[in-house]
Amino acid sequence: MESSPAFLCLLMCFIVYASTSNGCSEIPVVENAVVSESSKKNQYSEGDTLEYNCDPGYMSQRKITYQCTNNEWKKGRDVKCSLKPCESPQDIANGHYVVEKGKPFVFGTTIKYICNDGYQIMSRFDTRTCREGGWDNQLPECEEVSCQRIVPEGNVRVAGLPDHSDDFIRSGHRLTFSCEGNGLIIRGEKVITCQSNGEWSSPLPTCVEATCLLQSNRTVGDLQIEGLPDIAGPVKPGHKLTFSCTGEGMTLNGEKIITCLSNGEWSSPFPICQDLDMFYFFTALM
Repeated sequence: MESSPAFLCLLMCFIVYASTSNGCSEIPVVENAVVSESSKKNQYSEGDTLEYNCDPGYMSQRKITYQCTNNEWKKGRDVKCSLKPCESPQDIANGHYVVEKGKPFVFGTTIKYICNDGYQIMSRFDTRTCREGGWDNQLPECEEVSCQRIVPEGNVRVAGLPDHSDDFIRSGHRLTFSCEGNGLIIRGEKVITCQSNGEWSSPLPTCVEATCLLQSNRTVGDLQIEGLPDIAGPVKPGHKLTFSCTGEGMTLNGEKIITCLSNGEWSSPFPICQDLDMFYFFTALM
């Protein structure tokens, strides 16, 4: 008996359905893992097994497998890919580390080393990252901070320098400056400190001739000043100024004569001219 075309078509459909239904199709997606090359096929039949490899930087305690059973993928064990751990980081002398990125201490974690006060990193890198093979970069080192030795010039004298030229000048060390010779004063800071960054707190001071500043006008309001130099400018130590009041009913409040001292300061503040009645009023209140 000849088979009709309709019967043959139905038979072929059944064969195709039977062949495709007796197996597994779409393979499972496993987080942070891929199917091993040895497991890959165009079609998967009943009983076939899939094996997964973890992505770089990840690991699993056991093999991750799936088996084709009753046309479905069944997971072999409850296993997953987790980040690979690194050993606990090494500590460094005179410093410590902090976690800069990621969770301690797994693939991708970055730690940063920080030196204690008075020390500084002397290595090229101050960070280490957990890689597949462990921590990258060399362990950094902290070196004690030192400031450059100062060599005084001219009449500058410095107290506090170490006895030997090659001695270490540590953070916090102080130097005090003075001038050798009469009529000279320090311009700049008299005391400077070696800071934790290896720099001095201020530039090296210099010695300059001591002078006192003064007002250029010979008359300031009712105040008359005698002894001002012909050329406006500062005056040298020992120079004296004499003050008086020119206005009627005015009296001098302050020293009548003041002297420029060797430290560049006047012996007393400049006096002022004050109304006589007001002067007696405020004097009575004192």
